[in-house]
Amino acid sequence: MNSPSVFLNISGQVARLTLNRENRSNTLDLEAAALLESYVRSLADRADIRVLILTGTGASFCSGFDLEYVARIQAKADVHAFRDFVEIGKRLILLFRRMPQLVIASVNGSALGAGLTLALACDWCLASDQAYFGDNCAQTGLFPGWGGYWLLQHQIGPSMALEMVVLGQMRAADEALDFVNRIVAADHLDSCTDQIAAKIAAGPPLVVREIKRTVSENYFKNCEEMIDNEMEGHVRCFVSEDCKAAVQAYLRKRKPKFEGW
Repeated sequence: MNSPSVFLNISGQVARLTLNRENRSNTLDLEAAALLESYVRSLADRADIRVLILTGTGASFCSGFDLEYVARIQAKADVHAFRDFVEIGKRLILLFRRMPQLVIASVNGSALGAGLTLALACDWCLASDQAYFGDNCAQTGLFPGWGGYWLLQHQIGPSMALEMVVLGQMRAADEALDFVNRIVAADHLDSCTDQIAAKIAAGPPLVVREIKRTVSENYFKNCEEMIDNEMEGHVRCFVSEDCKAAVQAYLRKRKPKFEGW
């Protein structure tokens, strides 16, 4: 029997969701993304859970979209599946921002594309000293993953976000202090995350919930509207010939050639 692509552990008032596609660098296809959303939605409704930790297995936190999955649905011209996939990303971002629990990204390795989005959507980001962040979607003809470009602009400013995404730049954890709260030695990341989660869980839940609600309503007031504006960009890029050719080039480890169509 195959292992689940996401698994859940609960210890007291702390839940931990772990992306578990280590052989695929914890990239996401529609099935894995839907399972992640299902878990997050169910946890958001639980009054006994005060903190959610999101992490990944192996050397990756989440390396974005599974391009083999993207290639398969492109071959079938399945725009509906891709739109569903992008909609899940939108719902996940809004869930993370609106759920009463504080959400901690415990970034153990690569956080790319949709993985960067997940880290940015969390309330708190702890990173291993071996973690790195980036969005190379543009290099494969795709729009930046799951509304992450809007979140990235809020963290590092429009100009730097544009540079990072268009050039596909990677940032080591110590170069990402605009959105990383703390850097921890790799072998201490889990224990440090657990300690912080336990301290939050032991605090006054009403105060924590109200602080999060206020921050989300003020800072992310237009989040849903802005992500909706990105949705059509996702689809237009997905159906383009450039994207189809670039995804195939990436899978074959060749340099893509873009024609603008």
